[in-house]
Amino acid sequence: MMHRDCGFVLTAMLIAAIAGDAYGGVIVGGSDLLTAGDVTQLESWLGEGPLILTNVFDKSAGDTATDFHDAVDGLGATFSIIEITGGYGITAPVIVGGYNPYSWDVSLGSYRITSPGDRDAFLFNLTDSDVRYQNPTDASGELQTMNHLGHGPSFGGGTDLYVDSSLTSGSSYAFSYGTETGGIPIGFGGALAGTGTGSDSLTYGQIEVFTVTSAESVPEPSTLALLGLGGLGLCGHRWRRKRKNAAT
Repeated sequence: MMHRDCGFVLTAMLIAAIAGDAYGGVIVGGSDLLTAGDVTQLESWLGEGPLILTNVFDKSAGDTATDFHDAVDGLGATFSIIEITGGYGITAPVIVGGYNPYSWDVSLGSYRITSPGDRDAFLFNLTDSDVRYQNPTDASGELQTMNHLGHGPSFGGGTDLYVDSSLTSGSSYAFSYGTETGGIPIGFGGALAGTGTGSDSLTYGQIEVFTVTSAESVPEPSTLALLGLGGLGLCGHRWRRKRKNAAT
């Protein structure tokens, strides 16, 4: 039997294809962390028009950084959405994350180094509607993302947003992200709870990763059959993954 999420996946993909650039903020594959308002906010920060976000990783119990990289490496630009459940005195969940304009690539084994004209990544706090862009000129800003088998979605050299190999904990320390237009560095950690830029441990709940596609680039209706086949492939991947998790 086709997994129950697949009907939603295919329906959302078909709606996006038919509506084209007149229909923004599409989430393909569902989300437990993002609302329609969150998608609109992400579109505003990215500044590339209406987006289609496709869920390619949805953390399950026991998942590690290896599972994260197996699911997302080589897929192009992504939003990583992370639920913080504790740390910095946080008593209620905070939804944060980062935009990676490049593919995650564990083969790098270290930081992706970016030149001043190529620093398009950013970190964000959806709970507080706060964003921290990659430092545009300072040398610290060259450290865009950490691509290593022992890390989940991690950004900057602080590490500005660190997810450990278990995908359950990490930290935040401002270094590569956070310089405002006026030149005032504000720590991403401080943006979480107003307690400064320390590297206190954070605990994480759900983690989701979405590929990013411009709604203006969706296929014409004549290619819906091919799009449907692609959706079936995504459904199959998610179904196999859930069967694997259920068996372990």
